[in-house]
Amino acid sequence: MKVSDEAADNSVRVEATRTLWRFGDARLLPDLERIADQNVDGSVRPAARRAAEQIRQRLSGK
Repeated sequence: MKVSDEAADNSVRVEATRTLWRFGDARLLPDLERIADQNVDGSVRPAARRAAEQIRQRLSGK
């Protein structure tokens, strides 16, 4: 599963990022980190960072 940077609407990318977080699967971390590092939209990057951090916390049992 990947979130496309070509998606026309930033709100779609933010919601897709939140959906990835809900899955909570460690295999999604590389995609979330790529989005956080490379996406130019100001609302998408923080959402991806939060999602990745929350998945890491969930996996570590915190």
